[in-house]
Amino acid sequence: MQRALQEFFKVRSVVYTSRQISFQAPKGRMKIWNYNLKEVYLVALLDNFTMPNSVPEHYIHDICLMDRETKEVFYEKLGYIYIELINFVKTEEELETDLDDWLYSLRHLSKLKKLPRVLNKPVFKRLFNIAEYNNLTDEERMLYDTELQKRWDNQNALDFKLKQGLEQGLEQGRREERAKADQEIAKLKARAEADKLKAEAEKLETASSIKKLGVLSNLQIAEKFHLPLDVVEKL
Repeated sequence: MQRALQEFFKVRSVVYTSRQISFQAPKGRMKIWNYNLKEVYLVALLDNFTMPNSVPEHYIHDICLMDRETKEVFYEKLGYIYIELINFVKTEEELETDLDDWLYSLRHLSKLKKLPRVLNKPVFKRLFNIAEYNNLTDEERMLYDTELQKRWDNQNALDFKLKQGLEQGLEQGRREERAKADQEIAKLKARAEADKLKAEAEKLETASSIKKLGVLSNLQIAEKFHLPLDVVEKL
């Protein structure tokens, strides 16, 4: 996922795929290697920007190594696919293929309040649930926070627009991004605090129930639930 256009964006794509190719070369003293490489493809989702010289109705760029004159593909195992989400403007009623469904969900996922009828499929239900922060596991939540941090970091990429003579538009964009980031931070903090209070309440309730059964001592309950002994004694 690429949030904003950056200088040398195409070069970075080539660098990334080149690394994946070079990593396949055997290490150490190999007497025989037939260069039988695995396929390497880069799929980039472009969010809120398009490739240079792109036209509005063209939202998928399928790039490969090709003979300029014959138009024949030179090498089948290397490809670059750039998907311009901002140019995918089909409505829910216009979705026809699985690709349309995926692009629509990726384009509008952050704005959807509920799953549209046309996307009422197990895979999209899973995708929608993952997008709900309260349903994430600790590991998934950490990944989400990391992605959010990347979005803030990508704010620096907007500096590239200064070279395009968009100083006024850039400043307005920065203000909007900061406002959105502040709103997201406030929401995440509120949710995290609510989750923490809920977990503590559930722990106290469980500890109280076990205490009433009389099978464990106050000290054992305190150690089991990591609670202060005086708190357990008051349950």
